[in-house]
Amino acid sequence: METVTGFTIDDASSQDLDDAIWVEAEGAQTRLQVHIADVSRVIEKGAFLDQQALKRGETLYLPQSIKPMFPQSVEASLSLLPFVERPVVTVTMLLDAVGELLNVEIAENSLVSQEKFSYEAVAGILSGAPHHLQPQLKLLEQVTQALMHQRQQQGAIYGRTFGSVYVDEEGRLITQSVKAQPIIAELMILTNRVVSQYMHDQQQPWIYRTHNYRDLSALPAARQRFIRSLEAMNDDEQLQRALANHYDRAAYSAVPGRHVGLGLDAYTHFTSPIRRYVDVVNHRLLKAAIAGSPAPYTQVELETIADSLTARQRAIRDKKNEHHRALRHQDRDKLMATGKLDQLEALAPAEFTRVLKTAVSQQQMAALESVILQRLEAETLQPLDFYQVLIALPTTAENIQFKLQLWQAIAAKPLTLQVINLCRDNWKPGTKVEFREQGEMNAWASLCVVTSEGLEQCPPLWSVAQSKATARVQSAHQWLESWLWEELTTPEQAQMPAPEPAAPHAQTPKQNRLDSEAKTDYITTINLYAQKHGEPQAEYEFETVSSTHFKCKCYFLELVGEGEGSNKKTAKSAAAGHLWKQL
Repeated sequence: METVTGFTIDDASSQDLDDAIWVEAEGAQTRLQVHIADVSRVIEKGAFLDQQALKRGETLYLPQSIKPMFPQSVEASLSLLPFVERPVVTVTMLLDAVGELLNVEIAENSLVSQEKFSYEAVAGILSGAPHHLQPQLKLLEQVTQALMHQRQQQGAIYGRTFGSVYVDEEGRLITQSVKAQPIIAELMILTNRVVSQYMHDQQQPWIYRTHNYRDLSALPAARQRFIRSLEAMNDDEQLQRALANHYDRAAYSAVPGRHVGLGLDAYTHFTSPIRRYVDVVNHRLLKAAIAGSPAPYTQVELETIADSLTARQRAIRDKKNEHHRALRHQDRDKLMATGKLDQLEALAPAEFTRVLKTAVSQQQMAALESVILQRLEAETLQPLDFYQVLIALPTTAENIQFKLQLWQAIAAKPLTLQVINLCRDNWKPGTKVEFREQGEMNAWASLCVVTSEGLEQCPPLWSVAQSKATARVQSAHQWLESWLWEELTTPEQAQMPAPEPAAPHAQTPKQNRLDSEAKTDYITTINLYAQKHGEPQAEYEFETVSSTHFKCKCYFLELVGEGEGSNKKTAKSAAAGHLWKQL
């Protein structure tokens, strides 16, 4: 047993320091040491503290307090504080320039840490602040960047950086305040991988951290066939893309299994034994394997522990998520109640979407309409925002004009398709969206059909365009329009649009005037007139003559306008125009 050195990097306030690091360059290679507090040297299997730690599963970090897995006095005696000798398990790894593992050694040692760094302090040193350990920290940064790149090449989704956000090994999004956090995370991922691979290669009992895909039997049959074909071709890259949204939650298992989120064949939890009980169990197993001693646990014991810790951890995560959801709902309710527009305007897009969803469900849209229009102009509205306003929010005489502004804003844009497709997961259970198409080359017809609870709904007319993509966008836009005007019909009743008459070579002044009148939105004009003069809004009465023939009467002040059309919208517009001319 040797006395080794290193330093710790953690939150400034942290006192339960599980791991320390040391790194040295050896020519073109790098020798990296990760020292983990040897809790198993102090806490015996089956002892009272061990039993209590198994019940707790892990240290709980609550908003106002911390519930440690071990008593604070025990934590303090194990924590890798500076200038104090502590028992550790050291994993020494030799890496080449691209992060490939050349050699591994595992041993029990005693550590005397040189320094307790905070993440902020390391970030400052990496940015140029003087410190005698600056060369080691810069070398660490280079090594971990190579390791992260290597895992990304292997298909890792977790444990990597996207822009300014770090996705940890559990798939949680962490807004990066300092660049030192991913460095430590990458070192711990490497260490957990190395010890797991060692135990797997030695065919020793072990508790793995596995992460796989959800049961795919619920996917559509065509999707399942596509995935099976990728599996048959061993096309891992395309398979990972196809299944990116079908991850299950990670679990502990006494049987080897892949961690697809990290892109690793074997993985575990080993580097936080002060805070996590499964790490203590794995320390005991690893030390027994190194010493050539019998495993301290039977396979049945390990399976029981793995299942118990998985259930406990998921219960904790669910409770935390429920708590955070409740807090977010409270914050959104306060915003809605106070109507503080400046705060609503300043919300990030994702948070505004959540506020909007709450407002729609509670029918409290008045405070948001002006903010939505500002975001529309700034182009910061998300597809789900359009879905909430156009589809989820019930259409009334008071909000129809507001809805039409948003509907018009996405005309001829692919965003329309995104809005329609959101019906699948956000409308009624089992909702399907499909586009029925016919045509070839430069003449395509498309019909957007949304099926919910066995009822197929589509616009009254097919959309015709020169390309299939354009026809789809137009049909989706038509579906939204028909939804707003309550004109959706069934595919059997949908008709092809009548051919447009040939345009005349020249128009007379009378024709120009008639065209101008045809483009006038008389419904909106009457509504604005009523608002300006403090009059009640116009009322409309419909009569269905046939599936393609509607009559409408418009009542405003003491006037009556009448109109006819092939659908309710055109009949309503004609009636409003007739009344406006009288007015």
